[in-house]
Amino acid sequence: MSDGNSNQGRAQLPVNPPSIELVILAAIFFDGIKGGVGKSWVARLFAYFLQLEMVQWAGVDGDPNNPHLFRFHPSNTTQTDATNDTGFDVVLDAMGGQRATSLLVDLPAGAGARLGSQMPALRAAASAENMRLIRVFVMEPTYDSPNQFKATGLVVDAQDTLVVLNNRFGRSDAFDFWRGTETRAEFLKSGGTEANIGKLDDKVVSYFEVNPMNLKLSFLDALSNSDVPGRVRFRLTVYLWEVATELRRVFKALELIR
Repeated sequence: MSDGNSNQGRAQLPVNPPSIELVILAAIFFDGIKGGVGKSWVARLFAYFLQLEMVQWAGVDGDPNNPHLFRFHPSNTTQTDATNDTGFDVVLDAMGGQRATSLLVDLPAGAGARLGSQMPALRAAASAENMRLIRVFVMEPTYDSPNQFKATGLVVDAQDTLVVLNNRFGRSDAFDFWRGTETRAEFLKSGGTEANIGKLDDKVVSYFEVNPMNLKLSFLDALSNSDVPGRVRFRLTVYLWEVATELRRVFKALELIR
């Protein structure tokens, strides 16, 4: 006979691994050269991970036309236009004004090419504020992404660079071309880090892009919002648990956490 507290037969959600211990603050720049590769999506996943682990963060959304990070995190994200120098002035101000806070910088298409010219000032700010500069290059399963990554070179050291394989289409062979390149081999040999982000159910993605109530919820808020259908919340729960597990590994590899 089952007692009233038995969980037998119920679906068990994954349990979050232990919390992290932050070693150093970071200014994390999300780049991918062109649009539509998922930079803002990955930035939102990083925001979720930091929220989950109760790490303070602030955001700068550099896309004046589609401020995706700002839309979902308006209370702690500043809007600007990072396609020009003024936009990077806002980034520098944010780095100088944040105490005990990491910074997420969502760059629009093309702005990543400006990182190199902005790097002296960014390095000065990072040194003064005791922050690491991390470049996150979001790669999609095309020939363009590996070629663009090679063309731009290592804006920061390989040890401070993360390549995210955004497998949003769920194909097992999605990044075979990248995995076979000499560029990847040299990048990993030099101490670079690679992360894999899997596919989220298309129905869940569509719900948050064009749902009837026009909700603009962060991932963390969506998990506890009773207006979000169970079919969305529970699939999202599993996806985010997998993402958090991968990002925890990545943050350790980058030596940002213990």
